[in-house]
Amino acid sequence: MGHNMASSGQLHHNNPVRVIWNGEDAGAHTFSSGAITLRANDYTSATFYKTPQIAGPIEDVTTTPFAIVVGTISKDPKMRRFCQLRAEATRDEWKTWQHVEPRFFLDTEITDNEIENYSLQLFGGPDENLVTQKLIQQIPLKIETNSITIGGQKFAAEEANVSMVYPNPRNPNRYVSIVAGNSPTGMFFTDRLPVNFDFAISETRVIGEGSDTPFEKGCIAAGHFDHNWQYNEKYILRGDTDVRAKAPIRKAPKYLNAIAKDERLMLSELLETQSSGSFAYMERDLNWRGKPIMLSGKTYANGIGVEVWHEPCFATYDLTGGDWTHLRATIGIEIDKKPEELEQKEKDGTRVYFVVRGDGKELYRSPTFQWDSAPVEMDVDITGVKMLELLVGNEATWYNAASSVNWADVRLEK
Repeated sequence: MGHNMASSGQLHHNNPVRVIWNGEDAGAHTFSSGAITLRANDYTSATFYKTPQIAGPIEDVTTTPFAIVVGTISKDPKMRRFCQLRAEATRDEWKTWQHVEPRFFLDTEITDNEIENYSLQLFGGPDENLVTQKLIQQIPLKIETNSITIGGQKFAAEEANVSMVYPNPRNPNRYVSIVAGNSPTGMFFTDRLPVNFDFAISETRVIGEGSDTPFEKGCIAAGHFDHNWQYNEKYILRGDTDVRAKAPIRKAPKYLNAIAKDERLMLSELLETQSSGSFAYMERDLNWRGKPIMLSGKTYANGIGVEVWHEPCFATYDLTGGDWTHLRATIGIEIDKKPEELEQKEKDGTRVYFVVRGDGKELYRSPTFQWDSAPVEMDVDITGVKMLELLVGNEATWYNAASSVNWADVRLEK
């Protein structure tokens, strides 16, 4: 279906208009409500069909009045927490960008009238989100432990996630988007899914923020529905299975709180309460490029890898009830280039620093790391601290050569 719009300054809307469409004479047509509608001879419309207003992709949801809906009904506490985490992050990013709070509902509190009137960003599949459960019979998506099915096409997918946009079954002039995982780990990594497709499926071997491999190579599948919101293989791209097999497995946090009987807790295993900048995409037990953490030739099995951005880069952790007294780590930066390959402006621009705060008070600030600085052993007294914050920054501007900013073996100790 095509639309040919014209202003009154160019055409007389009361007169027939001859239309040449795709190089062929489509005959004379008259305007209706300011538009001429054309249909191919073999076109048939389905219950839902794409229109100029509702055509996808996922990022178009926010072009209509929308609401974020958090799934709360999962029996798995980790799944519930990850649904909440991703929904809150979406809310906070919108507020930072648009300076206004978006509509935000629990799935048990949103009304049927609100479900009908808004485009819905649903966090959690039908087992996690009550609204997804209500609508799923009219949405061509099926989420199972070992697979995800889109429009009848089944994709093998373990520890995987999916994002998908579709017309709202209660109102075809609104969207519904579903962000879900077939495991808690899959749900945790839904923030890595792109929004420029009608749907995307990935797994925990997801291509990281710092990777040179594009999502299209590392995904399971991504693509667009046809004009009738039907699955059509010619609009689908499939990732490279060899690339996926070689990619490192990303780790989700094991622990939702800092209460532990052991004398040590690796910080990469603890879920953060808030994150910003590169910490929102931090690599756990890998460097920013998704490779083993390495400082001065030594490889570390544990730690956190981030990058210096111009936006604030930090993460906070709730230590309430943990009785931790020390935060220890080996801190430093990795640079991918050889010294002779670095430009002088890159050397001059690399001035990275690490900061630790406790309950809003600065407890530690590292020496400034230049391009050739050695790692530093860090030992910070955190006795009595309830809210811990890690932060990285750069004292210079654009030409920072650090490929990964590493908190190697960063851990809480008693």
